[in-house]
Amino acid sequence: MSLGHSSIAARQRGAGMLIAGHVDAPETYEACKRLSFDLIQGYFFSQSPAAPGRELQPGRLVIMDLLNLVMGHAEFPAIEAKFKLDAALSYKLLRFINSPAVGLRYPIKSIGQALVMLGHDQLYRWPTLLLFTHEQGDPRSHALLRNAVVRARLTEALGEQQLSRAEQGGLFIAGILSMLDALLGLPLEQAIARLQLPDAVVDAMIAGTGPYAPYLQLAQACEQFDQDRIARQSGQAGFTPDAVNLAHVNALIWSEGQED
Repeated sequence: MSLGHSSIAARQRGAGMLIAGHVDAPETYEACKRLSFDLIQGYFFSQSPAAPGRELQPGRLVIMDLLNLVMGHAEFPAIEAKFKLDAALSYKLLRFINSPAVGLRYPIKSIGQALVMLGHDQLYRWPTLLLFTHEQGDPRSHALLRNAVVRARLTEALGEQQLSRAEQGGLFIAGILSMLDALLGLPLEQAIARLQLPDAVVDAMIAGTGPYAPYLQLAQACEQFDQDRIARQSGQAGFTPDAVNLAHVNALIWSEGQED
């Protein structure tokens, strides 16, 4: 087992963060944890130990239903009623919203207040994050969340430079939900089947096509520190490799601010 040159290169690119790349097996992941890496990336997180017959946990089904309501711009009372079915879910969302990363001037004390304050377009991020933090004490889910947030932010940051504002809405969700198969241990098509996602999001994740696909693919290449692939796909998408690598560093730094 070797952590190799990818870890050293990643540390230099990650603004002082110690990052392990090319982690592709559980034993490598455990070794990286013992060595106190700040971030661990690789196929261990992006490849699903697929089990098509696996059933989703009830708590995650509630979160998916909530995400569908938010994405569908349901009335706020309907969204609030869904939260009231799960007190723990409400508590987690309020923790997210009141975290320093959100930067609100005054604390939010109720789900109803949060909905009015944030609106649908900002709120949709939080159910996606909650999918990854549903299981308390699961270190792999926590690590998956950190990687998914970096992927989502990088996908969003790249797409924002080229797509119109009207087209940008699905970039973050395409990035974060593209790791749902690894989280749930299901093929990606099955993992997202319950979600009512825009066609552009599904096309990017499943077929690698559509307006979001180039940015999602670049984010995945950055996770693997594959400079040849980054150079090739950067040119195809209208970026320089340096611009993409800088965006990756910024996404890594941004993700640190999202920690509770």
